[in-house]
Amino acid sequence: MTFISYAQNYEDIMLFRALRDVEQGFYVDVGANSPDEHSVTRAFYERGWHGINIEPVLEFHRQLLAARPRDVNLPIAVADRTGFIDFHDVAGTGLSTISPEIADNHRAAGYQVTKRGVVVETLDEVFRKYVTGDVHFLKIDVEGLEDSVLRGLSLAEVRPWIIVVEATEVLSQVQNHASWDPWLKERDYSFVYFDGLNRFYVADEHSGLARSFQSPPNVFDDWMRVGDRQAHDRANVLTAKLEEEREAHKGELEILRTQVEEWKARAAAAQAAETARRAEDEARRLELQTRLGELMRALDEAAATAARRSEREAKLLDQMADLSAQAAGLRAGMAGLRKGMGGSAQAEADALRHRVSELEHASSVAKLQLDAVLTSSSWRITAPMRGVKMAAATLAKSMGGADGSRPGPSLVSRAAHWSARQPMLKRAAVAVLARSPALERKVRSLVAPPPGVPPTVVADIPQPRRPDGSGPAIVSRSPSPAEAIVETAFRRALSRAR
Repeated sequence: MTFISYAQNYEDIMLFRALRDVEQGFYVDVGANSPDEHSVTRAFYERGWHGINIEPVLEFHRQLLAARPRDVNLPIAVADRTGFIDFHDVAGTGLSTISPEIADNHRAAGYQVTKRGVVVETLDEVFRKYVTGDVHFLKIDVEGLEDSVLRGLSLAEVRPWIIVVEATEVLSQVQNHASWDPWLKERDYSFVYFDGLNRFYVADEHSGLARSFQSPPNVFDDWMRVGDRQAHDRANVLTAKLEEEREAHKGELEILRTQVEEWKARAAAAQAAETARRAEDEARRLELQTRLGELMRALDEAAATAARRSEREAKLLDQMADLSAQAAGLRAGMAGLRKGMGGSAQAEADALRHRVSELEHASSVAKLQLDAVLTSSSWRITAPMRGVKMAAATLAKSMGGADGSRPGPSLVSRAAHWSARQPMLKRAAVAVLARSPALERKVRSLVAPPPGVPPTVVADIPQPRRPDGSGPAIVSRSPSPAEAIVETAFRRALSRAR
């Protein structure tokens, strides 16, 4: 059975090693202090021993009476004489003493010291009153007055087997046994062990016990400090309570365990869903990035196409300007022909008709290109303004002289002859005249043959055809704003030419 040590410096372990075979032994504890804390005799009392506890501190004495009913508990002091003596009680400590000098030192150190009178007796007197057999060990701890206690003990009739005496000055490691050590040796006691605080002596008649003091407490003594045992007991109690709680709440624990597993599964599912969502978002991001790249490339291509289209439209506008200029020249030439054509101008009329045929074909081709331009959004927005501007510029150039005056008949004649030699002007004029019957009649009246010239000489202006011969190149329809503006410009030019 594990030995539980209560003593301050393991004194009870050393004593039990030597006296383990003694059953219901007897002890005398001078300066017992608490029955539990730092007690040399508590472990023996638990094993059925009993004895005498001498403690003049009233509080400790009350505790001894309550905890040690089998013991003799005496509230007296022990010295080398009997009577009364001043006792210095150091409250709340084990430092109480009958020495005035030691009490003054405690008071100087800040302890609360109370002096009162107590009964004092010798150990011989105590043994005579209360001891009837062997005393297996005597422990003396009287805070520096051990010499006075020992001199009140004759060791003649009652000889304790083992005597344990505190052998250092109060709260110090300085040994003070020089005054009483020889006195014990003279009475046939041998010193066997010093534990740093106490000196152990064995009576010569029990010298066999000396071998138990050859080594300090160790693992072979199978011991445990009371604090460790209490902690161990508390741990056992807590473990038992834990087991009880675990059994009582086993069902709840199972439910909680199930819930935890369910929460773990949900967390795993949520994590998987989050991973899938992130993967899907990444795929969508890559798809959007690809589509954005394709859109940017398409925008670049559209921009390039728009640039090319704008360039093509600009070329067509240039061609229309050239046609407009040629048409203006044609109108001027026609006006000149009407005024200046004579009998000798029959050949010029035939050449003019031939030229008009060429202009008709060029006008049909230009009309198709013009229709393509007119259907575009950009042309619809800008064509009216540009048409007006170009028509105004062309008319200003073709109808005005060098000084800005109205052209004379010779100038109109020259312009008509020149326009007849320009295929594109002829075609443009034919295209314009085909859409405006009134303007056509005026032009025909201008280019009508002079008196004496057969009417067959001036052939009807032919209707232009599509290049593939599938139908007329110009379909009668309502003129666009740009065309109306151009037609109005032509009419004003013709009126000035007359």
